[in-house]
Amino acid sequence: MKLLDVIEESTQEMRNHQDIEKVIRGFNLIPTKMGFGKSYTTRDNKPSLALKNEINTWIFNTLGNHHLFIDLEKTYKTFNFRTKHKK
Repeated sequence: MKLLDVIEESTQEMRNHQDIEKVIRGFNLIPTKMGFGKSYTTRDNKPSLALKNEINTWIFNTLGNHHLFIDLEKTYKTFNFRTKHKK
């Protein structure tokens, strides 16, 4: 791996972290112990497919982050952040 690739990847990870914080604050998500990893839910504990789509659209359009998205984990009904990696 080239040094420039390492720097670019590190910069992208930092941006993802900052964008995740913006989404959590902006959509009033709260951490939950259910699910896997760092999972989040809404204040009324009702994550939905519609809200997932709204958040992903907001991330893409407002933050311009094309690597970050949120998934709805169906078993535990929680939101989980994911990143798309270059191939």
